[in-house]
Order: sequence, then C-alpha cells, then structure tokens
Amino acid sequence: MPSTLTNDGPGQWEYPNRGGTSERAGAYEEQVTGSPAGVEYAIPKADGSGNVLFDGWDPDAGESGRLIEAKGPGYEWMVGDDGQFKPNMGAAKSLPDQLRRQSEAAEATGAEIEWRVAEERVAEAIEDMIEEAGYENITVKYVPPE
Repeated sequence: MPSTLTNDGPGQWEYPNRGGTSERAGAYEEQVTGSPAGVEYAIPKADGSGNVLFDGWDPDAGESGRLIEAKGPGYEWMVGDDGQFKPNMGAAKSLPDQLRRQSEAAEATGAEIEWRVAEERVAEAIEDMIEEAGYENITVKYVPPE
C-alpha cells in the first residue's frame, strides 16, 4: 500500500471539506490506503461535470494502478438477516450510486477499483451489489481493522 501521495496517475489528491468523518473511519482509511485520513483521490467524470472521489490510489498495483475505497466499521447493523442492506437504510441507495459513479470514472482510466471493507458481512453485501450491477472493474476485499 502506498505510504506517500504520488501525482502519477489519472487524478489528483484533494482535501475535500466533507466533515463528519469519525476518528475511527479516518484511522481505517489510513490503515488500508496508506494515505492520510481526509485526503481523497479525485478522478474527473467523463462528462467533465466534476470529480469522483476515492480514498486512495496505488500506482504500482495492476496494469493501470488501483483506486481504493475504504469502508470502515459501522455499517454491519444496516445489513439484514438476508445478507443485503436493509432497504430503508441510506446505504441501500447511496452505495449503489457510489459504485456506479466510481465504476464509470475508473473505466475511462483503465484502473481497477478495490473496496476494502472492515466488516465481513458488509463486504459480502457490497459484493452482491457489484455482481448484480455487473461491474467488472470493482473487487471487494475484507480487511479487518487493526
């Protein structure tokens, strides 16, 4: 995992003013991306209407690099007994939208995407979303917090 921010790649590092990131989420982002919490790697949208944000970028992974998304602890309670996100939870709508935006942005760059997820049931639910949508450029890896 990268330990320094590199400008080699299809995007650029930004410090978005998102607010609301917990200390626990920030620590997990640092653990699984190697980049400082709160820093995002921005890829331009294909239509030029802005950027799509990722939590990390590893230029040495894969043929065209790897974009990294971190999902730390705190999502598991939103997964129902059926292994899917409960339909009344915001994540049931926001995560599929994020997957779509990220897949489209990465497709234009040739980079692969890896979602690193702190909770195993959440990782499985996200894998199901990816399979259902048919995104071939996104993989999920279960990485427990240290």
